[in-house]
Parts: sequence; C-alpha cells; structure tokens
Amino acid sequence: MLHCVDFVEQVTALEEGRATGLTWLRFHLHRLACAHCRRYLRQMRAVRVALGMLRPDAGPRGELP
Repeated sequence: MLHCVDFVEQVTALEEGRATGLTWLRFHLHRLACAHCRRYLRQMRAVRVALGMLRPDAGPRGELP
C-alpha cells in the first residue's frame, strides 16, 4: 500500500497524467482509503484552479499594472 508521504510526492505527476500502471493504481487505491489524502488532493486541485485564474502580468496581490 502507498504511504501518505509517497502520495504527496506523486500528486503532481499523477494529476498531469505522467504515471501509469501500478503507480496509478496504488495512488488511486490509497486515495480511496485515506480521507486525509483525499482532502489534500482537493486542496491541491483548488490551488491549481485558483492559480490558473491569475493573469501572467498580475502583480503579487493580483493587481494589474
């Protein structure tokens, strides 16, 4: 079984589709069994969505020049 530390280290690669086979299966089995990692994954997805909404020319607080 995958450990939480390994789950966290592999989240980005797996979310971007760069892992297949046994790694993918172990990741998803752990996600089903671990409420903490499910919450972590939801938080990471929310951060990625929020960052995707920022414009490249926005300053550190989101203000535009």
